[in-house]
Amino acid sequence: MKHEDIIRKLSLAEKCALLQGGTTFGSWPNERAGIPAIEFSDGPSGVRHQAGAADHLGLNGSEPAT
Repeated sequence: MKHEDIIRKLSLAEKCALLQGGTTFGSWPNERAGIPAIEFSDGPSGVRHQAGAADHLGLNGSEPAT
């Protein structure tokens, strides 16, 4: 199924839900449409994703990129 077909089948409320975060750096999934949650990541020195909960001091280790 093409992305145009999926978007056409979404209700207005479902389309709006895609524009807001579900979690910190994560989107809402839509199981009915087969759209998984997507995790976003950013950082001042490139992509950075912490394996555990943040301590707000920047001392937690990051997962390796590869």
